[in-house]
Amino acid sequence: MVIKKANERANAMKLFVKKVVIDMGTYTYTATIKNDMRFELAMDYVGADISFREAAAAVQHARVRTNTHKVQGMTDLIVAKSVRVLVAVGLQMIAKLIDDPSVWAFSLAGDGSTHRGQSFFDLRTRVCYRGFLIKLHLVAIPMFERHTAANIFRLIVNFLDVLYVN
Repeated sequence: MVIKKANERANAMKLFVKKVVIDMGTYTYTATIKNDMRFELAMDYVGADISFREAAAAVQHARVRTNTHKVQGMTDLIVAKSVRVLVAVGLQMIAKLIDDPSVWAFSLAGDGSTHRGQSFFDLRTRVCYRGFLIKLHLVAIPMFERHTAANIFRLIVNFLDVLYVN
């Protein structure tokens, strides 16, 4: 099971290439999208609340209908990797927003829920950014431990440490 999880993590991170070492042992990552049209189509379908497998099939149907080879070779794994890139970009934008000099405080709101037997902790934030109140859904984090205050606190701290390194 441990080997399987390590392989899953390695495959998930293949799209991200570690770049320049900044200060204090941190790195930057880049992700290259090789096929823009395929990426954008897949994200449009996922944005319309379609599963990864259904989005891959829809992209393949679009390829057949339009008789174009620019979008061929879509699988649910490629859709999942594309979503990872989009999530990473979104989280990076949130980190930059929080780092703006006009932001001197932000509030966090958490909520627990269960979906198909899996517990999740839903984290939202409100930020006053350049005079505008912005409400953001940060993330729904799977919770594998008991829902004690200490575990929830550790989960939030770990997430914020990754989101905002500074």
